[in-house]
Amino acid sequence: SDGGANWVNASTGLPSPYIITDLATNGQQVFATTPVGVYRTDDWGQSWQLFNIGLAGISFSSIAARDSNVLVGSFNTGVFYSADLGTTWTNIGFPISTIKDVKFYGDTMIVGKNNGVYYSPNHGQTWTGSNSGVGFREVTKLAVDDTTLLAGTMGGLYRSFEVPCNWSLIGMPATDVISMGGFGDVLFAGTIYTKGE
Repeated sequence: SDGGANWVNASTGLPSPYIITDLATNGQQVFATTPVGVYRTDDWGQSWQLFNIGLAGISFSSIAARDSNVLVGSFNTGVFYSADLGTTWTNIGFPISTIKDVKFYGDTMIVGKNNGVYYSPNHGQTWTGSNSGVGFREVTKLAVDDTTLLAGTMGGLYRSFEVPCNWSLIGMPATDVISMGGFGDVLFAGTIYTKGE
């Protein structure tokens, strides 16, 4: 609560060992994906509860939350959506795909997977590929704010200012970008390098 100067363990109720694949915040609520399901805390991590109805046996890669809407991506069974803060879930697409990341861009759902970026303006009823401007390799991570979308790929970092996306390479064209973040105009990219590079 002090900008990272001090840290407190906030894992009560999470499965041990604490393997967290992704986190999302929604006001005071925090969601966590784990190998055994989706957890939610309403008290800043003092206690966690499993929100897994309809999700048993699924391993999750990513999560995003906006208002009462929650979106999760899985490693082998596609994308799931909840309109009630995780109480109930519905599979809304890509049933045999590995989903690398999910995000909300306003009310639009964005999914990154091994063959590009897809979006849905209607809560997953339809999905459209959105890869104009680049022949994506595998998409590893997405980041969004009010005006910008970033896509880390196994071949560079891309940016778009709209949906449908019109992507442009903004750096590291021969680098595998697996994570990114930033503050205002300052961006950070996490990459994979092989030994000796």
